[in-house]
Amino acid sequence: QFWNVEGGGELLDSCSYHIMISDFMSAGLCAQDRAQILSEWSEIILELYPECVAVFSSSSGKLLTAKEARENPLRGPARFIHFAVNARFFNIEGSDGDYLVDTLGLYALGCPDVQYHFHTLEPGDIVGHAYDLAIYQLENNIPIESGNTVAGFEPELKWVCQYEDSLIQPIREVLDINTGEFSAGNRD
Repeated sequence: QFWNVEGGGELLDSCSYHIMISDFMSAGLCAQDRAQILSEWSEIILELYPECVAVFSSSSGKLLTAKEARENPLRGPARFIHFAVNARFFNIEGSDGDYLVDTLGLYALGCPDVQYHFHTLEPGDIVGHAYDLAIYQLENNIPIESGNTVAGFEPELKWVCQYEDSLIQPIREVLDINTGEFSAGNRD
């Protein structure tokens, strides 16, 4: 799902060259350090190749134009979210208006992604909440535990969190956000 780039598939296909970066030797580092390294490498590549047209993260399927990547508004480890974490949206087939939003990309750092299975709420608002929660988790060394709550869209609205396997591929650990009266699916 290339949210940011219209005609993203065609843009990638038009590229004559691809430069790949990886941190496979840094698996022993903490997630924040790995996020910072990958973000800095991406920024260095953009400086070395001013004619670069796009940045694609294969672990998340996120595509940014080079301009969007260069204008990364985030600082610290959260820059990784901008480059390499994708929020995906799914209509649940055969349901009566159920949706799923998840993030994909934190798992590449050994961290859980975020997942919401819900109805009635505006999907775009949930996507924003997912990105904010992913940033919070990464910047604070994954502090949320199963049973904790996070603020919903209203200060008094608390949503319960639980770690579980993702509902959508790739199967990975996610922090599932139970949106209370707006939640969908069977929950134990």
